[in-house]
Amino acid sequence: MGRLQTEIATTKHDMELVQRDVAVLYADLGRRMDESRNYLPAGVCEKEVAKLDACHKKIADIEDRMSKIQTYVRRIDETGAQKDEASKQKAGAEERRAVCYARLGAIAEELGAAGQLPSELEPIVSDRTEDYVTSEELSELQEKASGEGGFFARISSSIARRKLDALYKKREGQLADLGKRINDAGLIASIPGKNAAEAAEKLFAVNSEIRSWDEKIASAGAEIEEARTQMADEGTPENQTPRVLDSLLEKREKEFAALKRAQADFGKALAAAPEKWLSDVLPADIRETARRIESLERSIEENSKKITVLEKEIKIQELNSLIEQDSERINHLHSQISLYQRQIRDIQEKIADTREKIEKIRNS
Repeated sequence: MGRLQTEIATTKHDMELVQRDVAVLYADLGRRMDESRNYLPAGVCEKEVAKLDACHKKIADIEDRMSKIQTYVRRIDETGAQKDEASKQKAGAEERRAVCYARLGAIAEELGAAGQLPSELEPIVSDRTEDYVTSEELSELQEKASGEGGFFARISSSIARRKLDALYKKREGQLADLGKRINDAGLIASIPGKNAAEAAEKLFAVNSEIRSWDEKIASAGAEIEEARTQMADEGTPENQTPRVLDSLLEKREKEFAALKRAQADFGKALAAAPEKWLSDVLPADIRETARRIESLERSIEENSKKITVLEKEIKIQELNSLIEQDSERINHLHSQISLYQRQIRDIQEKIADTREKIEKIRNS
């Protein structure tokens, strides 16, 4: 019996391995035929096909929503990058415009110092704050910054240079502010001279460039807001995009798993009725998969029959063992009966002897 049980265990193990291989082939056959529906005759495995169609639709719906969200995000990111670049270019243009303003302010100030400034510009040029940096202050500091003289003169020169740099920056800003005020008053054309005309031409050009960048920034901002509004209308506000995409990815993985199970069921159903769909027109790899499934299923069936036979043999051995045990009990009982019969005869003989004694007593 131990040998039979070992053989059954070995056969079951082998059969389990084959069943795993068959399960893989079911899934492979189902996937291949799912991808090659044109080879499937109408009416074959309708239940399984309907299940596959439902899985594909769920996956398509999820991917369509993911694609829309990703398109919106990409649109916002790309347009945001364009907006940032436009803002960067605008900032550069504004720096050039400040240079133009400063140039015009310097020209106006020089004309004022020379007494050649048109009267309409005089109120603007003369409107200075208390901390306005004059040319005289700069000239005085330039002399101190020259560094001529002894040790203390050089220290004074170093301090003067730092102060001079700060004043240059401050004066540049003040001249730019002057030029801007002249421009805002619409009096740029009133500044006489070729240099002023050239600076004004550059200013007009850079103002045109800035307006162009402003239009691009505004357009990009409107496009971003439009995309954000569309996302919100479809139930995915921008700030929830990562969470929604993660959730959709998780759902898609679950649906892919469901699709694989449905394809495996489809393959198993196909393998159960090859006469309904298997033909020479199918691709060779599909026919080969079907052939391997058939071969392995035969192996499983043979192993199953073998296990049944072995289990029957074990059962027969168990019953024979019971018969042997009962036979031994019968033999034991027969032995007991013989013993009791001998004891009965002995008692009967004793009784007979006793009766003879009684008779002798009576007849004496």
